[in-house]
Amino acid sequence: MQRAVTVGFFSVLGMIVFITFLSPSVYSLDAFEIELAVEIFDRGYTQVFVPPLGTISARTHLSPLQFSVTLRNVDPELLVEMAAQGVGQEAFVEGIRQRLLRIIERFVLRVLGLAALGGAFGVLFLGYRRGRVILMGAVVGFLVMALLLGVSYLSYDTGAFLHPEYRGILRAAPWMIGLLEEGILKVRELGEQIQVTARNLATLFARIDNLPPLGSVRGDLKVLVVSDIHNNPAALDFIQGVVDTFAVDLAIDAGDFTDWGTPLEAVLTGRLKELGIPYLFVPGNHESPQVVEALGAIENVTILDGQIVRVKGVSVLGVADPSSHRELPRVGSAQEFEEVAQGLRQTLKANPEPQEPLFLVVHNPILANRFLGEALIIVHGHTHKIAIRNEKGSIVINPGTSGAAGIRGLQVRQEVPYSVVLVHLEKSVEEDGRTVRLVPLAVDSIQISNVKSGLILERILVEEGTNLLRQE
Repeated sequence: MQRAVTVGFFSVLGMIVFITFLSPSVYSLDAFEIELAVEIFDRGYTQVFVPPLGTISARTHLSPLQFSVTLRNVDPELLVEMAAQGVGQEAFVEGIRQRLLRIIERFVLRVLGLAALGGAFGVLFLGYRRGRVILMGAVVGFLVMALLLGVSYLSYDTGAFLHPEYRGILRAAPWMIGLLEEGILKVRELGEQIQVTARNLATLFARIDNLPPLGSVRGDLKVLVVSDIHNNPAALDFIQGVVDTFAVDLAIDAGDFTDWGTPLEAVLTGRLKELGIPYLFVPGNHESPQVVEALGAIENVTILDGQIVRVKGVSVLGVADPSSHRELPRVGSAQEFEEVAQGLRQTLKANPEPQEPLFLVVHNPILANRFLGEALIIVHGHTHKIAIRNEKGSIVINPGTSGAAGIRGLQVRQEVPYSVVLVHLEKSVEEDGRTVRLVPLAVDSIQISNVKSGLILERILVEEGTNLLRQE
């Protein structure tokens, strides 16, 4: 009897060791790569890890097992292909559920096999070499784990995730889930509304141009300035409408295309190639190296990070926010901004062209304010508040938030408008008759709240021969 108890104890001990260290297993679930694992001696929790955002957990069952699901990787290209297939939401969810059940079945068989091997190993560790005793250890390990899994299955309550616990950044998940129900599921409808409104802007501007105080602006190039899209697909509908309506030549983005810089968010960047124009991008503090890499892989997108580029005769110097080189978003330190400013100033001093750059683009206004008077047009974002001003001979443009601040825009009581800025440029011929440079003629601000609230259009003219702004 004592020997049977000893064999049983070491069988269970071996099972615990094998399950704890060998149960984690990686599986492919369409565009996702997940890892499943189980631990013993817990309080019946199921945990979902989403690196680097945090953990969602809920007490789902009665057995002393903890089940863990970790999102290891996401294939953005495959995710885009899945979305392009046009499968209905119910069919898509049902397909995922069926494939997940098959993965769980495979995982359970693996766990039971490990439990049997662990039980046999425990008996061997005890010193027994007889096949019958080793088999008994394997059976004990198998049966104990089968019992624990059976209790977990019979008592499992998926409804426990209606009131989960959050750790890390995902502590914001409760209000995010509410916003998903109230706003994000309607984003397609909102995008269509904004696209229609954007296409009507041409008619509105034509009527405004006919008014005596404004007159017409007939420039040679139009540059669209955007910023702080924050994962809002409707923003790209809005931008596409403005690009098509006003025959925009070039777009400049002052950063924060995403919210957390995760590979999943990078899927949205693929739509930029549909704009059909060059797109110059300065990474913001909500970007990450993965997102910047995805943007840089798009044919018409140029990442600005300390170099002067010339596109369609427009010279632009931009630099990435220091936080974009990290995995998680945060505002850079004073020392980091100082180092970036020194690098920009060296680039400006080394440039032989006195009229360049025409645009200096950064994300944070802390950097923008350091270079007043050193570039004709300075662009920044970050604050989500549209503003156009003249200071120390520079036209300072903050396009606000072209994505209405993303999810956080749905959270605030006062509506955050979608906003962009359109800069009209003309070619100026110098006295020698050969030198041509671009100078600003006018700056248009466009804000759209929603279909009910309407839009705000404002044109600011640039005084001829100066950099001074004159509002009409």
